[in-house]
Amino acid sequence: AKYIEFRPQLKGVNIRLPSSERVRWVISNCLVEHALMDDQGTNNYNTRVVECRLAAILLAKLLRIKQWRQILTLRDVQDITKMPLDQLLFRTMDLLSDEPYSIELIEHELQCLELGITLEDLMVGLKTGKKVMANLRSLEGKYRLPLQHRALHVYSEANRVIKFRDICMRNGENMDEKEEERMIAKIGKLMNESHKSCKETYECSCEQLDELQMLCIEGGAIGSRLTGAGWGGCVVSLVEVDKLAKFKSFLNKNYYASIAKVPLDHIFTTSPSSG
Repeated sequence: AKYIEFRPQLKGVNIRLPSSERVRWVISNCLVEHALMDDQGTNNYNTRVVECRLAAILLAKLLRIKQWRQILTLRDVQDITKMPLDQLLFRTMDLLSDEPYSIELIEHELQCLELGITLEDLMVGLKTGKKVMANLRSLEGKYRLPLQHRALHVYSEANRVIKFRDICMRNGENMDEKEEERMIAKIGKLMNESHKSCKETYECSCEQLDELQMLCIEGGAIGSRLTGAGWGGCVVSLVEVDKLAKFKSFLNKNYYASIAKVPLDHIFTTSPSSG
């Protein structure tokens, strides 16, 4: 696999995934198309981007970063403070309220009135930013922004990626069976934690994805998580080779059997290869 860094410059590093003789990656489709917009207009990708922008700006101000108004992403906060992710997670929990924010409270915290700015002014570079803000303002009282949760997901997910990379970097040809078993278990645990965060903290999953992910674990997967943007699509699972047949049969019986039209490629298996 390839671990890709985008900052300070684009760079890719090869990492060795677990042996395909031991485990395979299984992709199963929940057969729900990615929902790009919901009825209320809050449970979608563009709204999450705006929530993360506001979380980053508010966190930067509370951390007393002088250029907080120029902050665009949560990664900007990390780069400026030079804090490790573990510390950023702690500071996020400490500084951002675990209660969702109203628009008025965010404006108050950022001193928008005193500075003569609006939240819309802070949506620089976001094509749909002002449109999302207009929708959020129209829902005032019906929807509040869980900024702490969004930031915690971003930082914890980044931390899981680093941990995943580090585990795989220690994967060598001379690894014995017990060491490989422990490595695979750690990777599976990170995958499960990732899905839990997507479901509960970032809220980018859906009922069918959650059901399918749960069934994947029940069916014998070591780890399983949604893949892609969420709100539909697929689950990727790490499954031992000798359990593949039973795993697929379990999903067909417990998830797909009740669905009228199931495509032939609803489940497929893959393994790392050059491509």
